[in-house]
Amino acid sequence: MNEKILNFFSNISSISPVLVNKEKSIWMVDNFLPNNVYQAITSEIDVIDNWELCSDEVTTRKETTKLYQSPLLQSLLLLLNSNYMCEWLNIQTKNTGLVTDPYLHGAGLCRTEQGSKLSLHCDFNWANHIKLNRSINAILYLTKKWEENWNGDLQFWNKDKTKCVEKLFPLPNRLVFWKYHTDLWHGMPEILNNPLDVPRDQICIWYYSSDNKPKFNPQTSTSKA
Repeated sequence: MNEKILNFFSNISSISPVLVNKEKSIWMVDNFLPNNVYQAITSEIDVIDNWELCSDEVTTRKETTKLYQSPLLQSLLLLLNSNYMCEWLNIQTKNTGLVTDPYLHGAGLCRTEQGSKLSLHCDFNWANHIKLNRSINAILYLTKKWEENWNGDLQFWNKDKTKCVEKLFPLPNRLVFWKYHTDLWHGMPEILNNPLDVPRDQICIWYYSSDNKPKFNPQTSTSKA
């Protein structure tokens, strides 16, 4: 199955996302992974027992990047954080030089359960630990099923927080990605009403770009003494 995941990302250029909101630069791909790969990956989530609780004024959820119990999930996380994904996103978003964060700060596998929410917020723009600017956010939903009356939709609002301009439900195997903006308010502001045995699972990955300049005049590698 690991070979199938790698083969999928090796040929990811064949996938064409839908631009669902031009003004906010939001794209979506339904049925992102092959179904047999998706089913195998979601079945591994059930064995995870090393969740870390994240609770603040914005949300309460469980998170982990330590997926040693789930080898397929680990492969998926690494490939979403790979050059394959960066090159594909560069093309789709007309970006250049996207890079990922090997430390997965604020990213990884996330689980939100009944009674929780994610308040409207704007994301951090600067990753100080790697000295890079945030450029693209991506979420892959790993829910086994989802119904709209459970809430849980990802909402994007205008900068005055007076109007929801886009709403996307966390349907199984749905990939959503968007360009970072400092005033892009988004979240999951309505309290989840999902069954206790159907959590809202997702993988989050942030992509970055550099505005740094070389410390020295650029030069090519040389073997001459």
